[in-house]
Amino acid sequence: MNYRDSLGSGGFQRTVTGGLAFYPWGKFGRGYFVSGPTDLARIRRTVKVYLMAGLIVVLANGLLWKLHAEPLWKAGGLLAVGLLLVVFQIHIRSWNLEPAPEAFVVPDNTESFAAGFNVFGLWFMLLVCTLFAALGLFVLLHGGPLPASLVWTAIFGTGVMFFGRIALIRRRVKRRARE
Repeated sequence: MNYRDSLGSGGFQRTVTGGLAFYPWGKFGRGYFVSGPTDLARIRRTVKVYLMAGLIVVLANGLLWKLHAEPLWKAGGLLAVGLLLVVFQIHIRSWNLEPAPEAFVVPDNTESFAAGFNVFGLWFMLLVCTLFAALGLFVLLHGGPLPASLVWTAIFGTGVMFFGRIALIRRRVKRRARE
């Protein structure tokens, strides 16, 4: 499973009855039963499309902010992100899936998400985030621009914590599978 596939599979969880449920908003919203493999494939494909579209919208919005675009364009980028979320919710409701009565359990999702990562990709992301966080600290300690270096260090430091935690969880899941 590659990184994009793992993004599309994070909101799924087995219910107490053994069925599969999809939680589009994670623990913050209602889940829906997945009736079969065709629904599962359709949901995963749709989630990946919306995640990629969201990434493009966020990157374009960041580019507009970087280029000092007019405030109207900046507001339009933020509005596009919100609109994308609303369209995603409408798309989910149009499937007429049966609601799942159970709440989303975070640890199960984290383990399945971590198990889906490629070892090389995971360690590569951890290494890149570590190098960039260290670069941010270096710039901060050598008199570079304070706001930029703090943001740089915070963003990539968070990446180090995230990918480090995923690596540890992945190791635990793989050990448990071998036993």
